[in-house]
Amino acid sequence: MTKKPETVKEENLIIKLEDGTRITPQNYFIEPHTSSLKNYGLVYQKGSKVPFTGIAEYFRDNTIIAVKTFFQGLLYGELDLSEIEPVWGTYIETLWQKTQEEIEDIYVYHNDKESKFLSIRGEVEGSFKSYYANGQLESKENYFNRKPHGLFEYFDEEGTLLESKTWKNGLLVH
Repeated sequence: MTKKPETVKEENLIIKLEDGTRITPQNYFIEPHTSSLKNYGLVYQKGSKVPFTGIAEYFRDNTIIAVKTFFQGLLYGELDLSEIEPVWGTYIETLWQKTQEEIEDIYVYHNDKESKFLSIRGEVEGSFKSYYANGQLESKENYFNRKPHGLFEYFDEEGTLLESKTWKNGLLVH
């Protein structure tokens, strides 16, 4: 990839409809499976006159819930972390495919017998859970902006809470 795609938060995007109306992505469902793009509008970064190409991270209550990629203002790919087993979905085929594949290598959802978590550029983001070989939960941790944030809990192999810690923006609170 020659140029790293820009990453923004969803609140920095706007959708411009054919009639000139501007709405936020939270209030609008982008239908990617259409040949008539003008009917649905294009996504722009606020303040830009060029349709957005890059990565948008969607957060709720300081937890990342989705990663969406856009190419020339159109929804290109999506990783919905609210699904039980999140996988990347790609909606349109373009020359941006190689870039999308590289983005999918950056945002990876790990889901196996030992752990479940999202990693962004190799660092944990959001909820992290690890499990003992018997399937019992070993730990629950939360990360925001790649830093420990919130309640961390550690359990023994029978499920008894051994320890809990509270973090805020990478600093141990309790």
